[in-house]
Parts: sequence; C-alpha cells; structure tokens
Amino acid sequence: MQDFGLEDRPSDKPVVAARSKKGKFNMKEEFSGYTFSVENLKKFVEDIIADKLEPYLKSEDPPEKQGDVRVVVAKTFNEEVIDVQKDVLIEFYAPWCGHCKALAPKYDELGKKLADEPNVVIAKMDATANDAPPPFTVEG
Repeated sequence: MQDFGLEDRPSDKPVVAARSKKGKFNMKEEFSGYTFSVENLKKFVEDIIADKLEPYLKSEDPPEKQGDVRVVVAKTFNEEVIDVQKDVLIEFYAPWCGHCKALAPKYDELGKKLADEPNVVIAKMDATANDAPPPFTVEG
C-alpha cells in the first residue's frame, strides 16, 4: 500500500487505489479530495479515466545544491529530464545495489568531465525513494 502513498494500518473505511498507464492513484482524501462513499468511488474511477486526477508519485524533496551529477527526484523529473532542450543521461539506482555502488565513481567522473558541456546533463535518481513517472518503469 505504501507504493500508493497509503499506510499499512487498520481502518474503518475501505482503502481504494488504482494503477493505470497514467500512473498510480489513491482515494485518500488529502490526495484526491474524496471521502469514501459509493458515489465518490464511481466519480473517482470516472475521473481517472477522464484524466482529471494527478497520479500519486512518491518523491523526495529536491536537493538544495546540485553537483556535477544532477540529483533528480520524482517532483522534478519532467522539468529536469523530459522538458529540457539538452541530452540527458540518467541513472536510476538503489543505494543498496552492489552494481550501482560500483558504477558510482565512474558515473561521478563522467559528470565531472561533462560538467562544462552546455547540451549534456548527467543525472541520477534514487529509484527506491522516488517513482519514475509513466511511461518509465524501473525494475531490478
């Protein structure tokens, strides 16, 4: 349930979550504005289909300072990776991953070498703390 921004705890109300090609959605009031009722459940599903709801994205806060390798979070993914006029190489990593740890020094070196290249961005995103927005998926 945490994948949808919901806590794993007992509740006296049904927990409603949905996944579509557009992303993950939950019917928790602070995210969707809906309190649970059968009528609101119907409207919630209709609004997902009609693309009226923003998907839930798990995201860290953006870092205050950036280095040669830009740290991207889910909240800044579109503006830093999709909506830029530059070529972006992004690494989706897990802090516990042995292969990711082995790559880190070389990736940092690449970031340093290309730091002054105006049309290239070297970036990374912790895929355990941030959702990659659709249509991107991270597995491993």
